[in-house]
Amino acid sequence: MCSISQASHGSAAAPLAALTRHSWEVNAEIPELLADPGVAAELATIPGDALPEHVVTLLASADRATASATVLTGTVEATGGRSAGRPIVGRDASTARFLEVEAGLSVGSAKAIVARARDSAGSTPASRSPGCPLT
Repeated sequence: MCSISQASHGSAAAPLAALTRHSWEVNAEIPELLADPGVAAELATIPGDALPEHVVTLLASADRATASATVLTGTVEATGGRSAGRPIVGRDASTARFLEVEAGLSVGSAKAIVARARDSAGSTPASRSPGCPLT
């Protein structure tokens, strides 16, 4: 468990906000690190299976983030937009449109996430993705 979620107290909103922000920050730092020419040259020297393990870990992390966003999209779908008779974020009439405008998703991707959110109502992201391969 992450120290951020262990340190958060109160409602679920506080640790969710802290972990979401932390995830965004970490996922912004990795491309910056990889763009460093010194790091790029050093990647070839990483021994054995370590580099492929990083690939698998990053892909598993992305999968978990997508699953979590899908669960949250389901809640947005159930509580906002057309189903609640009010715009999402004060302007978007549908959840798919919200994802297009706010998250920059294509029409097809936005509709697919909304469909998955509806189909997966009641399941959890943790049940869909393997644990971290790096230990």
